[in-house]
Amino acid sequence: MFQVADWKESLRNVVTHAALSLLGSREFQDILTDHSELGRLLEAEIAEETERWGVRVELVFLRDLSLLPDVARQVFASVAARLELAKAHIEEEGRQSVSLLEAQTAAKVAARIADAKGQYPAAVGRALDGLAKVPPVLAAYEELYELSLVRPHRTVVFQGFEPGEVRAMDAAMVAPGPGDALALPSATAEAGLSR
Repeated sequence: MFQVADWKESLRNVVTHAALSLLGSREFQDILTDHSELGRLLEAEIAEETERWGVRVELVFLRDLSLLPDVARQVFASVAARLELAKAHIEEEGRQSVSLLEAQTAAKVAARIADAKGQYPAAVGRALDGLAKVPPVLAAYEELYELSLVRPHRTVVFQGFEPGEVRAMDAAMVAPGPGDALALPSATAEAGLSR
């Protein structure tokens, strides 16, 4: 009874000091989420001092927590900065994942295109092997293939003449020019003169 002159004011001071020391070392987010745990810790902190006065505190509640305006601005700025940082990390991870996926897809597509391009020559080789078993058909194919290489709009070809019959130069003099209209049909001039 004589340990303290005004136990109500002393209790307020002890609780204030204990709360400041307890809450000052914690993040604001922890304070908001751990009310009951912090109440128990605060109760244990003040129990020894108040028991000397003959006062026993049975329950401690934390309520109406608020921050000073400057501190609130700092807390909100800190939260906003963390959110921006988290957003930047997520965006960067997304960009890297997309780049990796695009590279993997390009590699697979390139491998399949190379595979497909290799199939065409193999198929042509198999077909030519089959044609080689029938020599007249192979000779006809080779002749058609040679003719397919001639570009009629760019080249005039003279073929089918035996040596000594008509020289290529003589045949070229007979062929019509681009603006000439000779008796030779245009298909003969474009595709070539034959005997």
